[in-house]
Amino acid sequence: MNKVPYIYLDENIIQYAYENIIKIDNVNNVEWIFSDEHFNEIERSKSLKYLDVLKKLKARRIQIKLNDKYQILNEAYIHEYKDPEEVYNEYKNNIALTNENNIDFASLQVFMFGNKEIIDIDQYVNDYILSIENMMKPIFEYIKNTELKISYKAKLDKLKEDLTNTLKIASTKIKPIEEIRKKIVGQHLSTLNIDSGLIIDQIWSKIQEKNDKLPITKDQFFGKERMPFLSDYDNWPLFLGISQCHSVLNYLGYWPDEGLKKISKIYGINSDSSHIGHAAFCTGIISADDRLCKKAKAIYDYFKLPVEVIKMYLISKN
Repeated sequence: MNKVPYIYLDENIIQYAYENIIKIDNVNNVEWIFSDEHFNEIERSKSLKYLDVLKKLKARRIQIKLNDKYQILNEAYIHEYKDPEEVYNEYKNNIALTNENNIDFASLQVFMFGNKEIIDIDQYVNDYILSIENMMKPIFEYIKNTELKISYKAKLDKLKEDLTNTLKIASTKIKPIEEIRKKIVGQHLSTLNIDSGLIIDQIWSKIQEKNDKLPITKDQFFGKERMPFLSDYDNWPLFLGISQCHSVLNYLGYWPDEGLKKISKIYGINSDSSHIGHAAFCTGIISADDRLCKKAKAIYDYFKLPVEVIKMYLISKN
């Protein structure tokens, strides 16, 4: 068994290392880890400067394993070191094949967080259906079964109708997030003390106090178990569970990220979720983001993961 710790790098640590605000290349007996989420952030910033840091640290890439149906598994690869620029170019070639038909879920997230003006529902649903049609088009070019094509078209029409109705109903019920938090938990959750027990358990207790006859269990709500009506996974993967838990903590207001209702912020917030999920397969995660660290600690404790959350404190000399 490898005794050398695998420490996952949050993006801000790479930034500070690049700017020489911190120096971590002289840390011995550590394997520094990054994921494709770092490449997503590089793509958004259109800057390759952080690749130099990954190269200097001899950082290794982690990838979550998928099965033959492209479903996420509860395993991950940590690859041997390879020049990060070469890995990044491979990544760009791969995403170039899928970008054309990407479905935009970020605006839908912002919508659910209370910004009802972020999407035009009819247009969003039309784009969503078009993305599915474009993904399936190469397959159906080789299918001659007319009955199958008609059945597929009927299912898409039904999906379009159901999604439109669901979003329009949701639009009438969505309230300002502060109002929702008050109704569900009744207090500012960031004041909870970790010494009083698992943060998730404390939050669930608050929810039970304010809401009778809850339709789901604590483990379903916080992502440890799948919600049957939301997923066709037989074995609910840890990575998706952590992502769900991170979203719930943000929604309820436990050290929430700023800008939940802004599309410009939601991509970075989703990156935080992905970083915490990837780091679940490592020894620890290092970050200078206090909100990320607080949520990561609550999540790892709840999922009973032996992952160390290392908070980097920056002290001004002024």
